[in-house]
Amino acid sequence: MSCGIDTRFIPCSTNQDEYANIVYDHRECRILKAGETLPSGYRTMADGGTIPCAISTLLDYFGQKIPVEEIGKILVQYNYRTPDKGTLWSAFERILEPIYGIETTIQSSIYDLFESVALGKPVVAMISPEILYKSNTRSFSGNEAIIIWRFEHGRAIISTTHLYGCHKVNAEKLLKNLLRAWACRLTK
Repeated sequence: MSCGIDTRFIPCSTNQDEYANIVYDHRECRILKAGETLPSGYRTMADGGTIPCAISTLLDYFGQKIPVEEIGKILVQYNYRTPDKGTLWSAFERILEPIYGIETTIQSSIYDLFESVALGKPVVAMISPEILYKSNTRSFSGNEAIIIWRFEHGRAIISTTHLYGCHKVNAEKLLKNLLRAWACRLTK
């Protein structure tokens, strides 16, 4: 059985690894000037930008082209980027709808999540990166934001903020390991 968003309409994911030139810290979010080095003790979007990059991909799907730096600035401005916990997950609930017109609904069960995807709502979710990446060559701090677009024959079609394109993963394993998930739909 297949259900969800047609893969032809899934946007290219915003890959946070491309944004080592954006300071993304609880104190500020900005593009580094040419020749400028990262201030000591600060992090970049590449280091901790999974949530703003997932938001960027969702906004792209819903027809809004917002630079990832602008999304990061809003998260910093409203204190969703913290000094010790990274970006707060509640940003999905409290930033997407009032600022971008994307309603989010926390998925209280796997059945709700499956139904949301079947109805064509992308589901953004948080997961431990060890579930997604088999390679031990990379160290991840924190969790990874993914977007679940579709289910096909026991597989989930997802995008992540560390890989390009869509990827098929075992749906049962993925669903058992989700930390939190939100269905998204355009309200404006």
